[in-house]
Amino acid sequence: MADKPRKYSKTDLHFICDETQCLLSDDLIEPSNSQWRAHALVVKEQSGKRHMVIDYSRTINWFTQLDTYMLHHIDEIVNELARYRVFTTADLKSAYHQLELNPHNREFTVFQSGNALYHWRRLPFGLTNAVPDFQQTIDYIVRENDLKWCYPYLDDRMIAIANQVERHRNLQAF
Repeated sequence: MADKPRKYSKTDLHFICDETQCLLSDDLIEPSNSQWRAHALVVKEQSGKRHMVIDYSRTINWFTQLDTYMLHHIDEIVNELARYRVFTTADLKSAYHQLELNPHNREFTVFQSGNALYHWRRLPFGLTNAVPDFQQTIDYIVRENDLKWCYPYLDDRMIAIANQVERHRNLQAF
């Protein structure tokens, strides 16, 4: 399924092509010949910083069955954290890109940049189930490594510490 072509300003088109080159050089995407095609968009923060996002709302997200994995309730995390005195936060950089995308599903993540098509090798943000898939993976890592003082919420981690003596040990384990 291919979304109909979009028009871009020269500035946005140049930005999308530059971002695509960065993704290629980081080995996050690769050229594709899939029959699917979503489009890149440029979104701007209030600070003026720009980001390239892929609009899957008219392609694969339309056909995706929702993952039922439950996200944590932020109020429960806050109540747990209230027991501690010292905290360290970690925002995982390009968190979703740390997870490899199943090779059989890559063709559905195709997007157009300039006159070429690319698909993701790593989990992109914007897919319907990216958030629950990522949360489930992080919860598994926390559980398997017995990180009882680590409270993951999406791509942010709150590492709770009862005192400064525990700080180094917990950060090393994390």
